[in-house]
Amino acid sequence: MNALPRLLSQYTKPPAEPLPTLESVSPKYAELVARKVELNERLRLAQDDVVRLTRSLAGSDMEVVGEREQRIASLVGDPPPALKSPILEKINTTKAEVAELKEAARLVDIRVREEWLKASAAVCELVQEQHRAIMLEMFSKASELHAVWVQHEALIDELRRAGVAISGLRSRSPDFCGRHPSAKDAELACWMREMIEAGFVERSDLPELYR
Repeated sequence: MNALPRLLSQYTKPPAEPLPTLESVSPKYAELVARKVELNERLRLAQDDVVRLTRSLAGSDMEVVGEREQRIASLVGDPPPALKSPILEKINTTKAEVAELKEAARLVDIRVREEWLKASAAVCELVQEQHRAIMLEMFSKASELHAVWVQHEALIDELRRAGVAISGLRSRSPDFCGRHPSAKDAELACWMREMIEAGFVERSDLPELYR
C-alpha cells in the first residue's frame, strides 16, 4: 500500500512566512560579522595610509637614517646625522598595525565560520517541517509524472503494435525519465530512490516499476 498520501497529510505545507535569518537565530554570529566588517575597513584604511605615506617619503628631501647610524657617528666623533624621518616612523607603525589587523581578521574569520555553521543548523531546524512538506510534494508530483508517462508509453506501444506510424503525434519524452518507465537508471528513478535514502519516504512509496 502506498503510504505517500498519509505522509502528505501529516506534513501539510505551512503558509509562507519570512525565513529566519542567521543573525536572528544567533546574535553572536551577527556580532562577529559586524566585527569582521569593521576590521576589514580598518585594514583597508591602514593599507591606504602606508601607500600614501610611502609616496610622501619618496617626495621628501630629508635624509633618512636610523638609530644605529646615529650611534656610530657619535662613537666616531662625527656630527650627528639627520634624525630619522617622522614619516618613516609613521610608516613602520602603520605597517605593524596592518599586520595586527590581518591576524585579528584571520581569527575572526575562523570564528565567523564556526558560528555560521551553528546558526545554519538552527535555521535548518526551524524550517525543517516546511522543507519536508515541499520535498514530499515534489515526490508526489514525480510519482504523478511517472504514472502519466506509463500511460503515454502504453499508448505508443499499442499504436506501434497496430502498425501505426506515430511520427504524426510528434511525441516527446523528458530525457530525465530515461528510456522506458521501468528504467531504474533514469535520473527520475535515481532521484526518487535518493528520497528514500534521505528518509523522506519509504521504498513502498516508489512507483512499482522502480522498486
